[in-house]
Amino acid sequence: MVPHAEHRKELPIERRSIVRKFRVGDAEGYLTIGFFPDNTPGEVFLRVNKLGSTVQGFCNAFAIMISLALQYGVLSAVIASRLRDENFPPQDNVKAMPGGAPSIVAFVARELEKL
Repeated sequence: MVPHAEHRKELPIERRSIVRKFRVGDAEGYLTIGFFPDNTPGEVFLRVNKLGSTVQGFCNAFAIMISLALQYGVLSAVIASRLRDENFPPQDNVKAMPGGAPSIVAFVARELEKL
């Protein structure tokens, strides 16, 4: 069982964030991670252009679920360890400088690991 808080922690209206540009196939995307005042991640936004509404819908739902997990106290390291090796289409190797990942899910997980 993954430890978590019973109550959702709210992010302040104004917060620090990072944005990471990446490519998957011929599509360009942006990963945004917003932080709580203690510099722990609290939200994720994932935007991928040109992959179609199904993939973009998946990316949006995936980011919402990660955000909720973070806000309920699941550690980013726990999320990352469960998702870092996921490999499925579109898997044109997600490219971001430096390195890459076998899928969008793995890319997000590996970025969370870096925090």
